[in-house]
Amino acid sequence: MRLARIHHERVVDPREIEEKSFQFAVAIVQMAKKLENDIPQLPLDNLLEEGTAVGSQVAEAQETSSRRTYLSRLTSARHASKRVQYWLRIVAEACPPSEDSAAELLADAQALHVTLGGLCVKARQALESEAH
Repeated sequence: MRLARIHHERVVDPREIEEKSFQFAVAIVQMAKKLENDIPQLPLDNLLEEGTAVGSQVAEAQETSSRRTYLSRLTSARHASKRVQYWLRIVAEACPPSEDSAAELLADAQALHVTLGGLCVKARQALESEAH
C-alpha cells in the first residue's frame, strides 16, 4: 500500500492525516504479519508498536478539547513516526526480501513525519497566539 506523497510545503487537513496515519498502521500490521517468522520478536513488536502509535496519537489529537493536548498528541505521533523509521530500516537490512515494502513504508513514515511537523508548528503558533 502506498500513501499519497505528502509534500512538506503543504500542511494537510488534520482529518486527512488521520486517515493517512490509519492506512499506514494497517500497512505496518500487514507487513509484520508477513514477516513474523523471518525476524526476531523484539524488532517486530517495536515496529508494530510505533507504526500503530502514529495513527492512534493522531486520532486522539482529533478528540482533544484543548490546543495544548492537541499539540502534545501530534508531537507524540511525530516522535513515533521517527521511531518507526528506525525499525523499518532494521527490517529492510535484516530481511532483504522485504526491502521493497520496508523502503516504501519508510518513505511513507518520512512523509508523515514531515507533515506532522508542519501540523505541530501550526498548532504551536495557535497556542502561542492564544496566550498573547
